[in-house]
Amino acid sequence: MKVYRGISASPGIALGCVYVYSHKDIDKYSYKPLNPRAELKRFETALKISKKQIKKLNSKISKHLGEEDSRIIDIQMHFLEDEVFIGEVTQLISTGMSAVEAVKKVLKEYEETLLKSGDEYFKERCIDIRDIGYRIISNILGIKNELGSLDKNVILVANDLTPSDTAQLDKSKILGIITDTGGLTSHTAILARALGIPAIVGLKDFSLKVHEDDEVIIDSENSIVILEPDEATKAEYLRKKQAYENKKQEILVLKDVKAVTKDGVQVTIDANVGTPEEVAKALEYGAEGIGLLRSEFLYINRFDFPSEDEQFEAYRYVVQTMKGKPVTIRTFDIGGDKDFPYIDLKRENNPYLGMRGLRFSLANIPVFKAQLKAILRASAYGPVGMMFPMVSDVREVIACLDIVNDVKKELIDERKDFDRNVKIGIMIEVPSAALTIDRFIDFVDFFSIGTNDLTQYTLAVDRSNENVADYYIPLHPSVLKLIGMVQDVVQKSGKKLSICGELAAFKDGIFALLKQGIRVFSMSPVSIPDVKKYISEITLE
Repeated sequence: MKVYRGISASPGIALGCVYVYSHKDIDKYSYKPLNPRAELKRFETALKISKKQIKKLNSKISKHLGEEDSRIIDIQMHFLEDEVFIGEVTQLISTGMSAVEAVKKVLKEYEETLLKSGDEYFKERCIDIRDIGYRIISNILGIKNELGSLDKNVILVANDLTPSDTAQLDKSKILGIITDTGGLTSHTAILARALGIPAIVGLKDFSLKVHEDDEVIIDSENSIVILEPDEATKAEYLRKKQAYENKKQEILVLKDVKAVTKDGVQVTIDANVGTPEEVAKALEYGAEGIGLLRSEFLYINRFDFPSEDEQFEAYRYVVQTMKGKPVTIRTFDIGGDKDFPYIDLKRENNPYLGMRGLRFSLANIPVFKAQLKAILRASAYGPVGMMFPMVSDVREVIACLDIVNDVKKELIDERKDFDRNVKIGIMIEVPSAALTIDRFIDFVDFFSIGTNDLTQYTLAVDRSNENVADYYIPLHPSVLKLIGMVQDVVQKSGKKLSICGELAAFKDGIFALLKQGIRVFSMSPVSIPDVKKYISEITLE
């Protein structure tokens, strides 16, 4: 039995067997080859398995994303059935090369040819080549990596999880999550809290120290992971887990109670959601509205930008499900820790300071317009606000408002219904926006402080880097001072201000923000009952 200490990312206790997930880096796989006949058999078997997987994936994508988006599967199936490809790999195997090295060599040559073509479409197909190469090699080596088709309940262990990875998860099979990297506000941490899955992050090289089916315990309260616990420890943690679950049920009865302090200060509690499916969870846990709908869910695990109609249907579903409760939709925020293979983003030395958020939208007007039109059309079905992320200068907002006005005219010409007075807001995540908050007051209807990025940029700390996790201090005096400055200006204007960062769900943070005058908080749905309970027990005076 060995104990490892990390960063508690999501509360709870989990016991189970490990499933180790590794990323798609085909270059790292190699081994000493068997004889050519055995290597050829490995290759042929891997092709058969890959074809079955592709057919299953094709069915899944056609069902959920439409026939058009499944066309990429045709490209991958072509490789698996292409006689030239198979012949080239077979010839290399006959010379004594391993099946893995032969596949890598042939696909690398294909990739280099596509890159030299200069054609953007062919360059993008390199992604498909890498993906099919990883699939074949994984099947040659017997590596399981299908996050969406787990056959048992597991504790997921990985170096890191990207948004694309987590979108594939069969979440009903995940008991807990452990990652080598990440911090309190990393993508994995936010996802785990949203789903109510216990998680520990920042465990350095833990994924290299465990093997498939090793037993582990996650104890988020004490920020530890226990590897290969003895029977007495397992029995103790089973009791602790039951006590924790009982407490959760007791708190859940507060979901429909208003959040009011002992001295009568009423607080609005909204939910942050990342997919339409999480909306039901927001209602289940007593959210008064959706304070932040992250729209990136529409852009991941696909091969081109979603259409206006596809986005509209997704947003309308959310708005109608909320049954008259307000929904704030953030326009997509790519860059930083969010990367999409079909988007032609130049590699940047520091993507958090590069082409992300609103900067990308303003550089890609047709894509931006499609999303704005979809949001506006959804506003015909209930109260909707649209919110722009990563604003650093008022000129960006003015440019956005001009585009919104253009889009409104287009919708009127198309005779499509929308709320002509839809509320428009911005996120305060960059210190420059906080310091010049007075310049934004006349242009927007509401503000939302994203404390995750505001803390990161104020303290110059990468919030997903476990090596500097101790420097990431959400309640740092400089961060609180910026929040106070924003609160003072917005309060005098009479406009709405909310907090939608993860700080909104932590008790020390809630108290400090309430003392500063913040009265609207948005958080992971599962945090809502506990926060309501905490607020009902405190006095501000």
